[in-house]
Amino acid sequence: MTISIALAVPHTDWIPERVESCARLTSALGLNAYGAPVTDIPVTESRLFSDRESNRVWSQKLFRWALDTGASHLLQIQDDAIVAPRFWPILRAMIEAQPDRIIGLEATHPLIPVQHRAGRRWYRDQWLIGVGYVFPCAQLDHYVDWCAINPERVDKTNEDSLISEWSHETGRYIWHPIPTIIDHDIGVPSTYGNDAHHEFSMYRRPLVTWRDVDTPALEDPAYWRVTQEGAPLLPGPGSQLCWYCSVGDAKLTSAKTGARLCKQCLAEMLGHMLGRL
Repeated sequence: MTISIALAVPHTDWIPERVESCARLTSALGLNAYGAPVTDIPVTESRLFSDRESNRVWSQKLFRWALDTGASHLLQIQDDAIVAPRFWPILRAMIEAQPDRIIGLEATHPLIPVQHRAGRRWYRDQWLIGVGYVFPCAQLDHYVDWCAINPERVDKTNEDSLISEWSHETGRYIWHPIPTIIDHDIGVPSTYGNDAHHEFSMYRRPLVTWRDVDTPALEDPAYWRVTQEGAPLLPGPGSQLCWYCSVGDAKLTSAKTGARLCKQCLAEMLGHMLGRL
């Protein structure tokens, strides 16, 4: 498969802090101030989406634009993202290893550190965060068709939440890399009123990034080439399964993190705690 990338950067250029962060991002990605490549990067076409309109409107324009480019994959990355120094060769290796997967680069699940210690390279869920993601255009075409027959849902739902709903309803999964190659600058004011989520920063920033795994192997597709069984399915928001065993029905939910526990896992944890007293 020949890989070609349509790069889209949503940019709110009427917010001064976003202008600064977008300049940082485009420079790191090898783009000029107009979003055009100035270095040798694997991008077929690139564009800044800076019209002052609803997320629900510009996102649909962005998706259709990506399909019109003829690229094999869409990379959407928001203007407050921070990217790894070797972003392009690592991203290309990821796509070569998993060309048919939707890749959610904003990997924030609370169980990521556990998966990292277990040597996992990916995890799966049905939860996409819009800071950065890769969408195979062969699947994006199906998603755009789905949006066309669900206009009322498009009108009321932000693009990442809508993709999450679509993935759940159609049995698709979002693959998240461990480590990921982006970070989220939560010091930049949110355009969606998410600044109140700072106390839950685990949901706004990736937990294992390139800073934690700095190895040339990340640029090798073999590093990322695993089967679906090698990418554990983790329960996400809306799931009633235990977040630790992913099997039992959750009976207890943390008010701080939203993590859920079943009776058996709770009993085992209490047993371990009491055994140490």
